[in-house]
Amino acid sequence: MALPTLTRGIGWRDDMISASLWTLDSGVSLTSDGDIGTLSGTTSTNGASQTVPGSLNTSIYPQLLCRAASGDSTTRTLDIRVNYTGGGTDTFTMTGLGTSAQIFRFTLMAGQIISTVKFQNQSVAGSLLIDFIFPFKELLTFPTVLTPIGLNKQRLIVELPILGREGGVLQDLGSLSPEFTFTGSLISTTSPNNYTADQWWQILIGVMLETGTVQADGNPTWQWLTTDQIQAKVILKNYQPREVMGRTQYWDYSVLFKQFDVIGEKTSNLLGISY
Repeated sequence: MALPTLTRGIGWRDDMISASLWTLDSGVSLTSDGDIGTLSGTTSTNGASQTVPGSLNTSIYPQLLCRAASGDSTTRTLDIRVNYTGGGTDTFTMTGLGTSAQIFRFTLMAGQIISTVKFQNQSVAGSLLIDFIFPFKELLTFPTVLTPIGLNKQRLIVELPILGREGGVLQDLGSLSPEFTFTGSLISTTSPNNYTADQWWQILIGVMLETGTVQADGNPTWQWLTTDQIQAKVILKNYQPREVMGRTQYWDYSVLFKQFDVIGEKTSNLLGISY
């Protein structure tokens, strides 16, 4: 089983809550259901572009993450073009886009200021689905996980007591967003993240504090969590590092992540299965 990974340091994000921030070239369509953008009509030159605010330097935000899928059973590719203020460009291709959403991570040209990002050049006519796109500082791989990764999905069932009746009446209030928990040890690592155990202690505090940065869509800064069974937008809800007497650069920790649902969950969003 692979160790969990988590993004950190999101410089700018578009979560496809609204298509209004995107500039569309001739013949291009982009709509949103409040969570997923549906894109069509792109060509090798025409697409959907957005100006990235904040003068983000790729030496600080060297990576780009995007989640996308095909809008139907046809497999497609789609390009992401990143323009820099100095005139340089990067073009990345998301290949093999099918009905299941995929994550694509790209390395940006070093030492550049991001000007715009643009979706263009789909390989086959039809629609594509875009979940989010953002430049970020780093993908963290947790140094160790010592307990099973747990998922807690809870449904709110309220029992209403009825005078004189044996057994109440149940009222279904819906379900809560899932929570994910695991524990492990913070140890010094060199790859893929070069941190001492003391630095890991502080990095995860930083992830929690970063949540308080409100993005342009009005939502807090969630991170992208990946395990063998979980792919989710999450907020670090609880983090407990623990000093163990007699140890040096070797600390215990536990984390609890809350899934961030932009809109309500649906059975059609279940990973790897048609319910």
